[in-house]
Amino acid sequence: MLCCLSPHIAAAPTTLAGERPAYRLDRLAAQLDDAPQVLRADLARIVLSEMAAAYAAEAARARLEIRRGSADPDLRRWAAAVDGLAREMAARAQSVTDSMPIRATLNRNNSVTLLVDGQPVPVSGPRVDDQADLEWRVIERLCSLHACDSFIGRFPDKELPAPAAGNAPHWSFGGETGPLCSGEGLEFRFRNTDDLRRKREACSRVVGELYTLIAEIQQYQAGGAVLEWDALAIHTLPAGDRQRIELSKAGDSIQAYLPTLAATPDLLTLVRPWLVAKVNGLAPPQVLIDAEALLPPLGFLGQ
Repeated sequence: MLCCLSPHIAAAPTTLAGERPAYRLDRLAAQLDDAPQVLRADLARIVLSEMAAAYAAEAARARLEIRRGSADPDLRRWAAAVDGLAREMAARAQSVTDSMPIRATLNRNNSVTLLVDGQPVPVSGPRVDDQADLEWRVIERLCSLHACDSFIGRFPDKELPAPAAGNAPHWSFGGETGPLCSGEGLEFRFRNTDDLRRKREACSRVVGELYTLIAEIQQYQAGGAVLEWDALAIHTLPAGDRQRIELSKAGDSIQAYLPTLAATPDLLTLVRPWLVAKVNGLAPPQVLIDAEALLPPLGFLGQ
C-alpha cells in the first residue's frame, strides 16, 4: 500500500528501532496552526497513508479468517469494504498538495481530527488497541522529516504516557448485524458497509462530541452548580457556529461546539443514562444505537 504512495511519503526515514518520539499527537496538533504549511501538508499525507495501511491490514485479517474457514457469510463483504476504505485513504494521501489548507481540531478526549481541504479526517485506526501505535508512527515519520523542536516544546526527559486511546471508537464487523462502532458502553450499529468512510466519520464525530459534553458538564459542576438532567437539551445558536447546552429549568446554560448532538435530540435522550454515569465517574451502562436511524443524514458531515 505504501509503495503506491508518492515518493515524498514512501521515502520517509524512520527513527532507531525501539525509540519513541518525544511528542504526542495531541500536543503537536495544538501547535499546528503555527507550523509551516509544508509541515501541515506532510502531516496530512502521513496520517492518511498510515490509516490506509492500518485499514488494509484489517482487511487482510478478515481475509485470513475466511481462509481459515470462518462461517460468517458477510465477512468477505466486510473485508472488501474496509479494503475500499484503505484505497480511498491512500488516494487522498496522494492528492494532498503543499498549498492545501490543513487544520487540526484537538478533541477533549485527546483525539485529533484533521481538516484536509475542509474535509474532516478523524485520526483513528480500525482497532482501539492499536491506536497508540498508529499515533506514534505518525509522529516518528513527521519528526524525521521536520525539526519538530522548532515549533513544539519537548516533554520532560522521562517515560512518556501513551496517547489516550480508550475513548477512540473501535470498528468491528458484527456478522448479521452489520458494522459496529463501539467504545466504553456505546454501540453504534450500521446496517451495511455502504459509504463506510462517512459512517466512520459520523461515529467519530458523535463520540468526540459526547466526550466534549461530559467535560463541559463536569466543569460546570466543579463550580458548585447542580445539573438537572431532565432539563438537558442542546440548541444551535442563530450564528450557527456554537450550541447552547441547557442545564436547568431555571435557564442555566453553557456553550460549546456540538453540532451533531444538536441535530440528533433523540440520540441525546437515548444516551442520557450513559452520560450520567460518565459524568459521575461510574461504570457506564451498555447503550445500543441504531446509527442509521439516529445519526444525521450522511450529507450532514460535508456541511
